Amino acid sequence: MQSNLTLDEVNQELAEADVAISDSEFETLKTWVKCKIEPFKWKQEQYDFEHEFWVVAILNGSCLYFNFVEEGWGWGKFRENGSIVKYHWEQEELGEAFIWRYKDQVTES
Repeated sequence: MQSNLTLDEVNQELAEADVAISDSEFETLKTWVKCKIEPFKWKQEQYDFEHEFWVVAILNGSCLYFNFVEEGWGWGKFRENGSIVKYHWEQEELGEAFIWRYKDQVTES
């Protein structure tokens, strides 16, 4: 199993995502600024292992997390802060993962 990112590495990923997302449409950037949170490790409830995932954004009942097993960013579902109840094996860059989900949210509404 891979090792998780350090907080410094998460902050570097966030800085790169800020640059990538700032080149997007204004509404995308505005949503990113609104839903981004301080990086925090959350537990997951879906599988029987104790590792935690870094979460950096929350949007409509979903959280943007780093999956260290797959070494990529993706979106999971949560009911309360600190606990991911459902996640997927995503391998996206942070900025790409946010933009992808934001566009899905716009399409769904």
